[in-house]
Amino acid sequence: MVGVKFRHRGRQPWAVDCWGLVVLSCAAAGLQVGDKKYYGREPWKDGLREHLQECFGNPIPEEQWQPGDVAMFKAKNRGPCHVGFLADYRYGGFSLVHSHAQHNVVEHVLDKRWRHLLVEVYSPWDH
Repeated sequence: MVGVKFRHRGRQPWAVDCWGLVVLSCAAAGLQVGDKKYYGREPWKDGLREHLQECFGNPIPEEQWQPGDVAMFKAKNRGPCHVGFLADYRYGGFSLVHSHAQHNVVEHVLDKRWRHLLVEVYSPWDH
């Protein structure tokens, strides 16, 4: 889905937001994820974390991370507000696949900047 346009609350193969990318990707892998379709552009209180835990259970430690896991990120000066998938980076380590309002669906290395913003990782495979 890299290159797909960003759309707030999008759930179509041609337009998704960050949570829509998780919902559609999990469905394509045969995993049903509880979907919340009505939410603002910014998570309210700790709603994103609560929803991830409802869907996937507790976060997992770094030594258990694998491609396909769901990563939750914070923004500068804000709490958790964004999700994406971990993937294999072609030069080693992890990449991040996510839908971003300014860049659509993109994949890039999970570098120092993104690791600093990473809050927790959840496994959709164990739940």
